[in-house]
Amino acid sequence: MISRKEYQQKWYFKNRVRLLEKAKRYRSENPALIKEWRLRNRSYLKRYRRRYFSEYCLRENYKEQRKISQFRKYFREYRRQWKINNPEKYRQSSKAWAGLNRVKLNFKHKYYARKRKGLIGVIQRVYEDNIKQYGTLTCYLCLKSVGFGEDNLEHKMPISRGGDNEYANLAIAHKSCNCKKHNKTEEEYRKLLKEE
Repeated sequence: MISRKEYQQKWYFKNRVRLLEKAKRYRSENPALIKEWRLRNRSYLKRYRRRYFSEYCLRENYKEQRKISQFRKYFREYRRQWKINNPEKYRQSSKAWAGLNRVKLNFKHKYYARKRKGLIGVIQRVYEDNIKQYGTLTCYLCLKSVGFGEDNLEHKMPISRGGDNEYANLAIAHKSCNCKKHNKTEEEYRKLLKEE
């Protein structure tokens, strides 16, 4: 699983030579534009240099950081232009990135899928019925009241052992009780408590 930042850095180090040549070519072709920009933004450059040297010059990996920070400015503009000029390629590269990070993205899809299926409504019912049954929010494993932020949604039959997200299989428990129960069934957990 690669973050977008790592993906971009890998891409940069692969294409570093080509990009630096392109930047050099631009500087040689447009010296007047660069000079004009520097004159207009003199105070900004002063602030930037001061901040840059205070942050990076003291570090061991100064040269590496310098290369990266010099490139970042250029890369943002280059990427923006590239998106506009190559919409189809951008779509394909986004798909490729999504393929590499499927696990990270799946979490979002699963959440919205559950929401569509109405699991959120089921969870609300579980909480409401627990309060009706015991008078206050109560752990079904230790039968003690659950404080604010200590509650967890518990699967009576763990999903890893064939349980599901149906109303009958859900209950409220303390976080500590839930962790202690782990992937045991309710009967196994109660046996363990008796042995202790």
